Amino acid sequence: MPKTHGLSTKNHPLYSAWKNMKKRCYDENCPDYKWYGGKGVSVCDEWRNDFIAFYNWSISHGWAKGLQIDRIKVHGNYEPDNCRWLTYIEQARNTTQVKLVYYNGKTLSHGAWADELNIDRRTLSYNLSKCATIEDAFIKTINRKNR
Repeated sequence: MPKTHGLSTKNHPLYSAWKNMKKRCYDENCPDYKWYGGKGVSVCDEWRNDFIAFYNWSISHGWAKGLQIDRIKVHGNYEPDNCRWLTYIEQARNTTQVKLVYYNGKTLSHGAWADELNIDRRTLSYNLSKCATIEDAFIKTINRKNR
């Protein structure tokens, strides 16, 4: 297929992101297929069939070099209303393995709470597993930091 858009893997990271997104969803030989296509995740027709549509959406929705495409609803498809561009760390906090903590009207991962409170993530995770309440875990972790 000729590349009339002039954007290829060699000269634009979005082309590579687009190809890899489709590979995860449709190539059964892809190591990550089991987590995407194997679980029913697909790419919307607009993006699957038209790199320029994906490119235009990406540019208008905050893409920058170094960001990765992320599905907001982890079981949803790759489509404009369910995708965003995030850093690797932000994206890693949006997986089915991440434990979320609700406190004071906010739901964040252990890592995000640690960042927000400026405390060690491992210590916070340990205290969350051992303390009776979330508030006790936060207080114990903060007090330990301030020793």
